[in-house]
Amino acid sequence: HHYSVDVLHIIGIALLLVIGLYALHRKSGIAYPMLTGLSGLLVFLLFPIVERADFSWMPTTLSNFFSMKAGSTFNIFPWVGYTLLGAVIGALAHYHTSLFKHWLMPVAFMSVGLLLHLGSHPLFLNIQQMFDSELTVLWLSKHYIFWRFGHVLIIVGFFIFLEQQLRHGFNRLFLKVGSETLTLYATHYVLLYGTWFGIGLSQLWRKQLNPVEVIVGALAFEIFFIVMIHHIEKIRHLLYKALPDTILYYLRLSRIMTIKSIRRSERYLPVLSAPIAMMEDIYQSVSQLVPLSWFKRRRSIG
Repeated sequence: HHYSVDVLHIIGIALLLVIGLYALHRKSGIAYPMLTGLSGLLVFLLFPIVERADFSWMPTTLSNFFSMKAGSTFNIFPWVGYTLLGAVIGALAHYHTSLFKHWLMPVAFMSVGLLLHLGSHPLFLNIQQMFDSELTVLWLSKHYIFWRFGHVLIIVGFFIFLEQQLRHGFNRLFLKVGSETLTLYATHYVLLYGTWFGIGLSQLWRKQLNPVEVIVGALAFEIFFIVMIHHIEKIRHLLYKALPDTILYYLRLSRIMTIKSIRRSERYLPVLSAPIAMMEDIYQSVSQLVPLSWFKRRRSIG
């Protein structure tokens, strides 16, 4: 379980691939949207083959990136494909910004998304009937990958349309929440699954809530995170400056108290030599784990 792969690992690999394809674009002159688009499509088409492959010859740490048999939640195939195809949209938005202000753009996204939603299964069914091979059968069984990507395009088109309708664009808090998705992900993992302490909401109420309680809980979760992001600068100041300063203060205070206690107990020094030496070792260990430079660095960040 400790070697299992989760979404953050896959996001990291996907971003490295996006950067690598951009470097290839700069060197070769091949259009970047074409590189990322074809790569994403290739990942989707290879997924059913990779899923059936045997990776037992690999170390578990590596095989978990390709197989879910050892407890991984996400794998490179097919999920990296969504990031690569998303890079196509990002490139179009960057190089052709004016197009995204035209009313045809959200219509195009929603139309293609609806076409994938309705047509992915008939398309692969026709391909399977035409070629009647094991590979086409596998593609037909995994057509939902394109079906899901159609849903992504519909949602993207909706947000493009929404931004066009808003006179001043999206609310700043809305954009701020979007820019802090990594913070939200890490925090939700701790609260929901108990990553740090092994106690989370999933352990307390797993499969025990009725639909109304689930809806209320989800809304409360969303409100909590929106409020958290609204005050994220204050929270970071607390974590990076106030809290380290407090810890440093108590470390120094404990050292002073220890020295004073030793001086007051000099006549018992032969008896207390072993505990004193142990306390000195503990303090030195803490000082090495949490050096003063660490606090200074966090203070500068805050």
